[in-house]
Amino acid sequence: WSIKFCVSLIDFILIILYSFYYLHTDKNNLKIKKTKKNLDIYTFQLWKNKGLLSPEHYYPDFKKNEKDYFFCTDFYNYKLISKALIDFPSSDNIFYFLHFINLKDILISIYYVFETYFFDFFGSYKKSIGSIINSLAKTNEINRRFL
Repeated sequence: WSIKFCVSLIDFILIILYSFYYLHTDKNNLKIKKTKKNLDIYTFQLWKNKGLLSPEHYYPDFKKNEKDYFFCTDFYNYKLISKALIDFPSSDNIFYFLHFINLKDILISIYYVFETYFFDFFGSYKKSIGSIINSLAKTNEINRRFL
């Protein structure tokens, strides 16, 4: 548990640092064309071994055309989310959360993650042994909760 917690905490810090770097370098310019047409946006998990073709796993009729856009909601087979962010494939129609947020959103998210953990441990609700153990078990997933 302690090793998983340390790895998760380090990954959490790396995600934050990479997000600051990413937003600071202005790489998050959206490439979605602003048109009056309807946009088709599909969600998917980025697979480590499939990379840019991950949407094809979920959408067999996946064709790369300008009308279809894909939003990555999670990273499959990645132990470190920060590694997945660094390895994220560059494409005009595949996006993830850093394409849509700003610095203020990251700071608010950090606050909410810590507020959630604070409530889990010190909130005024009926606590049992199971809820305390569950709260402790969730601490080694801080990077996933932040995502």
